[in-house]
Amino acid sequence: MLKQRDPVQIISLLLILMMNINSFYLFAKDKRQSKKNSWRVRERSLLLFTICLGGIGSFLAMKFYRHKTKHFHFNVIVGLSALVTLGVIFWIVEWSF
Repeated sequence: MLKQRDPVQIISLLLILMMNINSFYLFAKDKRQSKKNSWRVRERSLLLFTICLGGIGSFLAMKFYRHKTKHFHFNVIVGLSALVTLGVIFWIVEWSF
């Protein structure tokens, strides 16, 4: 039987989803801009969205667009952030409230 979800849980999960969509979008935008030799998204911004629970979107974008995959610090930070994001989602769904 499904548990009744608290509105705070639902809002938290939606915010995490939005952060991951934004992270994916920023990586995609940066990849497009790099192909055009145009203004790029700052690495600091990419990493900030990644660290703020956008790790899954960043990870998927890195793999899908093959972007920033040769940067060691991106691989480490994005990988760890994806794991933390998954952990937070699991905690919200299973153990919180």
